Formats: sequence, structure tokens, C-alpha cells
Amino acid sequence: MGVLGYLTVALCIVWAIPEFGNIMRRRSKEPSPAKDKRSLLAVMVANYVSIAVAVVIKLVPEVVGGVGRISFLSPLGGYFGCLVMVFGMVVRWRAVATLNKQFTVDVSIVEGHQIIDKGIYATIRHPAYLGTLLTLLGLGLALENWLSLLILFTPTFAATLYRISVEEKVLVDHFGPAYEGYMKRTKRLIPGVF
Repeated sequence: MGVLGYLTVALCIVWAIPEFGNIMRRRSKEPSPAKDKRSLLAVMVANYVSIAVAVVIKLVPEVVGGVGRISFLSPLGGYFGCLVMVFGMVVRWRAVATLNKQFTVDVSIVEGHQIIDKGIYATIRHPAYLGTLLTLLGLGLALENWLSLLILFTPTFAATLYRISVEEKVLVDHFGPAYEGYMKRTKRLIPGVF
């Protein structure tokens, strides 16, 4: 394993440690399966399974007959992927820090819950999810395999869209017109686009 491989592994560790910490410590005090609708489970399964499959494809390319190797930009494309990973982690960490005590890994309304519309939340409603998606996109690029990239991004993107729909329904039910107004002023994941 070369420098790019070690850098990718190091970034994955730096990313995973706070994520596992959030899963262990940032659950709501009164979890509501009716509110979450297994969206946390959907995102976790999509993330972990896609990461495992993508890494197997990278490490044991014979599994897919060597299909998918991106060699024309190697290793620059891989290092660019590492930069995208770092950017994604920073976006996620900043989003979680902005939410502070309102951040939970399960969909819930906490005591004193407010609509946060400052910082990155002034233009994007779900920057923490954007950060995760960017991190996985970067990991796919760092693995230098388009099949790994596709496997990393597609299931997680689908699970994230499901989670966003669940979360936004809970927020609209709780805040009503105030959240609907916030939705009109902002985009889900990409400023001015989507």
C-alpha cells in the first residue's frame, strides 16, 4: 500500500471515530421509532455495506474481474478524493457543531428545539448529510475505482434522501409554517440547486 492508501486509511479513521462517538452519545432522550421510521438504520446499513463492498472491490479486484480501475488520473485523482473527504468531514463537523445539543442521530425533536438558520444552515437545510455524502464521494475517488465510487455513493444517497423526507415531515409537523418558510428559502443539499 502506497502513500495514497495510507492517507485514505488515516482519513477513514479520522472520519469514523467521531461518527461512532455520535452513534453512542447523540441519541435522543426519548427515541421515537414512529418519527425515525428506521431512517437511521437505512443510512447506517447503506453506509457500512457500501463501504465494505467498495473496499473489497479495491483490495480484491478479482471479485469483479478487475472492472472499474481509474488509472488515467492516478494518483492525482486519488489525492483529489482525499481532499474531497477532508472537505466533507469539515462540512459535517461544522453542521453538527452548529446544531449543538439539537443534533441527534435519530430523528427527533429535543426540548427547546429551534429552527437553525445561521451559518451553513442559512443556505442548506441538511449540511451534515451533505458532509457525509461528500466524504463518501471523496473515498470513492481515493479508491480510484468508478465501481467503488458508484457503490459508495448510490445507496447512501438514496438512504439519505429517504432520511431527509422523514426528518422534514417531523420538522414540518412540529414547526408548521415556520419550517415551511425555511424550506422555501433554502435547498436540501446544494445551494441554489437541490
